[in-house]
Amino acid sequence: MKEHLLEKCLGKEVSFTRVEDFFQDIMVSSAKTTWDQSLEALVDRLPPLASVLEDLKPQVEHLLQF
Repeated sequence: MKEHLLEKCLGKEVSFTRVEDFFQDIMVSSAKTTWDQSLEALVDRLPPLASVLEDLKPQVEHLLQF
């Protein structure tokens, strides 16, 4: 899985040095727009984005093993 993420980042010219690089304000803002405008209409009981990001961050950290 880690190799796939690294390959995808390389292909899109995305660099990172720490987990927080994946959770920058501009990225979270973009995700929130999609979350609110698109997913909310499709998913019953959609959890708040903030709680999903909170759960996701340690998983990304584990995946990357910083």
